[in-house]
Amino acid sequence: MPIYEYRCHDCRRRVSIFFRSVAAASAPQCPRCGGTNLERLFSRVVVRRGSARSGHEVADDAWDAGDDAGDVGESPFDLGDVPGLDDDADPREIARWTREMSASLGEPLDPELDQALADIERGADPEEVLDRVADADLDDPLDPEGD
Repeated sequence: MPIYEYRCHDCRRRVSIFFRSVAAASAPQCPRCGGTNLERLFSRVVVRRGSARSGHEVADDAWDAGDDAGDVGESPFDLGDVPGLDDDADPREIARWTREMSASLGEPLDPELDQALADIERGADPEEVLDRVADADLDDPLDPEGD
């Protein structure tokens, strides 16, 4: 059950599309605009490090937590401590760290996330910012129907 990333040449957005099978990926459609002029992108590869004892290994059946509707469930990855941040990190510090990670990975931030981080950096209440972003009905990259 692959998740492929595409760039839609109609709406000029990067989209992630979840397919139940590799065969279903033959005719992708943009979940944002419905366009079919998509270019497949190469996704970054996740490298697991550490031992099973460290909590960083992914169990073979970790993705089986999802239901039959195609929901992959919660992430099986135990991220543990985030380097450069302590447990009591200020939300502005987390926003700064998020921008640094985006830049170091070469992945641009979505405009919605960029605006949310800017608001948090200016001192806005993170809970209010998260509520606003959630209320914006942003597309779920794992939901090809956009529901």
